[in-house]
Amino acid sequence: MNKNTMQNIEKLIYNLRHLRQLDSLLMHKAMKAQSAHFQHLVMIQQITKDGPVAISRIKESYHVSAPATTQLINALEKNELIERIKDPNDKRSSLIQLSERGKDILKQGSKAFEVGLKEMADYLGPEDSELFNRILDRIVAYCHLSLDEGTEHEKE
Repeated sequence: MNKNTMQNIEKLIYNLRHLRQLDSLLMHKAMKAQSAHFQHLVMIQQITKDGPVAISRIKESYHVSAPATTQLINALEKNELIERIKDPNDKRSSLIQLSERGKDILKQGSKAFEVGLKEMADYLGPEDSELFNRILDRIVAYCHLSLDEGTEHEKE
């Protein structure tokens, strides 16, 4: 590997890490007046989009331990951001879903986040915004392809 290729790889790693941090900072800026749990609400929303789910699904979807999942659920419930309901198929179990308060906070945060992204798009301008999106699309496609290939190799 030549020096230029190594420098490009190092810069790519730096920029991807920095982009992830910036996403988190934008989210926190958008939500600082709302709730420290916004990212958790987004996570719960993704999982419960088809209806209430078992707590174990949170654990499985995000690969976290049972105690960590319980702590998260308890904190969200204490802040009235989610609610537990009885599982109609198993009265001993409960399911979780976003509460009305959780949905409202999620809506407010999403609007604030969109404002931040619009400001960024305005700063970049149309050409750079389109270029940025094309490059991100390629990165996402590559990652999916790479993950799919890894899954295929695991099956062999």
